[in-house]
Amino acid sequence: SHASDFLDGDLDERGRHRVEEHAGICPPCRHLLDSLRRTIGELRGLREPAGGDVASGVIARLRDDA
Repeated sequence: SHASDFLDGDLDERGRHRVEEHAGICPPCRHLLDSLRRTIGELRGLREPAGGDVASGVIARLRDDA
């Protein structure tokens, strides 16, 4: 999708500008981009400091919350 390509930095300058411009006038798309950014941030936060993977971080958090 354009949103994930945008967030991954896989769009050229024209493509980035089009997504930014559209999200500026389209609340659902702006919300989608914001949600994807938060999700990506949360997933990055699940990584263990010693270079563990995301799955290990999720399992550790689930155990801590139980």
